[in-house]
Amino acid sequence: MHEHKVGGRSLTVLLVLSLLYCGAYVSCNIAAQKLTQIGFFTVPAVIFVFWFVVQLLDIINEFYGWEVAFQVATISMIVNIIVSLLLLVAVYLPPSPVQSPELHEWYFRFFTWSPRITLASVVAYLISTYVDTKIFDYLKKITKRKHFWLRENISTAVSQLIDSTLFIHIAFLGTIPYGAVLYTAVCQYSFKMLINVLDTPLMYLYRYLVSRALQQVITVPKPQLIHTVQ
Repeated sequence: MHEHKVGGRSLTVLLVLSLLYCGAYVSCNIAAQKLTQIGFFTVPAVIFVFWFVVQLLDIINEFYGWEVAFQVATISMIVNIIVSLLLLVAVYLPPSPVQSPELHEWYFRFFTWSPRITLASVVAYLISTYVDTKIFDYLKKITKRKHFWLRENISTAVSQLIDSTLFIHIAFLGTIPYGAVLYTAVCQYSFKMLINVLDTPLMYLYRYLVSRALQQVITVPKPQLIHTVQ
């Protein structure tokens, strides 16, 4: 298995993966509004959506290299910011008297965000994504593309430690006791690592499906020659 040059079928597969990545990343804005209880963990529902984003990043890195993976991540972040700004425009437009004030208030609360949390999200995302792509690529080279599970788990473990630490500290430091900041970061990271271990078989399935999509060849029937009898 080697990195594919972007073109033809390889370009089509990359576009599909990129669209899935971008769509999942943008949807994190909505999923972030809900908390869920999983055993002893109370975590944002966005973790499950964002984990699909993390998985796709490693798959893109596996087949196209870290530069392409980081470019997809960066473009997706820009798209996410544009979508968020467009939603803000819709939020601050004057409401129609046809709709109830309660509906407008709900809409306003749902689609507005704290600038500090937004900054924390962007900083944590960019730095952790860069680290993830670089570590994954480095391990891929020193293992000669063997041990996919190793580079997938290690790169994710390091990058998500950075992501959780940066996001929680930037977003909440000074607003809640520091013990609560550390507790929240540890809980979030611990749950992420639990998912990281459990999703390894799924990552192998993703890699298999993408590999098959890249190797598949469309066969075109050869035209039959018509022989005429003199």
